[in-house]
Amino acid sequence: MTSAAPQPPVPADADAGWSRRKAALLAWSGGVVVVGDRLTKELARWRLADVQAYDAIELVPDVAYLYLHRNEVGMLGFLSGIPSGWRQAVFVAATVVFVAYLGRLLWQAGPEHEGDLRPLALVLAGFVGNGIDRVLYGGVVDFVVLHLPGLPAAANVADVAIFAGLAWWLVRRVRPSPASGAAA
Repeated sequence: MTSAAPQPPVPADADAGWSRRKAALLAWSGGVVVVGDRLTKELARWRLADVQAYDAIELVPDVAYLYLHRNEVGMLGFLSGIPSGWRQAVFVAATVVFVAYLGRLLWQAGPEHEGDLRPLALVLAGFVGNGIDRVLYGGVVDFVVLHLPGLPAAANVADVAIFAGLAWWLVRRVRPSPASGAAA
């Protein structure tokens, strides 16, 4: 019976270096999104408070507009059929559970998962930003309204971070890594 050669222990300072690098990466990636989201939402609440839908500021003709919109339901009207108080409780609870779960996964990730940290930190920060809105205002503050064929949507910086982070993470999952020997 042959046994595998023993692996040398990882020096404590190498693990500490990764922990510091990971903490900095998560703090910067997530912090920039949360702070940017809060600032743009407060600016929108201040500057767009009196702008009505029919008076929206046109960004791209017939496609994108600026006006303040409080979204009390989920994407595409998710949970719109239940009473507002219950709906907000469900969204806040789900956000807390998701943020705790994803935060734990990110914190426990080893150096081999470094490439996943930034995209998932964007997703985490987006959920934190929208969760803050649900707690403070009873709904998410949106200020960019898109009229796309068959899909009207309202968005904010947190929504963009969630979408971009998920897209980035999925591309990383689908694209073969250079280390696997696949041709790029």
